[in-house]
Amino acid sequence: MKLYLSGCGFGEQISIVKTIKSTSEASALTRKFIEKYDLGGSTFDYGFITDDNKNLLYVVGYNGVIFAPEDYFGETHDKVSLESDIGKIAVKEFNLKI
Repeated sequence: MKLYLSGCGFGEQISIVKTIKSTSEASALTRKFIEKYDLGGSTFDYGFITDDNKNLLYVVGYNGVIFAPEDYFGETHDKVSLESDIGKIAVKEFNLKI
């Protein structure tokens, strides 16, 4: 699995890709990324876990919680819209299919 993280820290766009073995490792790496670059909720862009073909398996939230894509994206009040910036990235760049 691969972990993709992106944010805007210290005035510049920061993106990293790490090979991971577990979702718990992804959660810990996400929190370290956020702390290292002093990211807030509005400057942390996304955390995505994919397979080797960039198919989206999980979304990592700002707080390090792991979500199934169908539990994270949608149109109800408690989900992120596919029309949002993160939703568009997930569809275009990470093969999200719901």
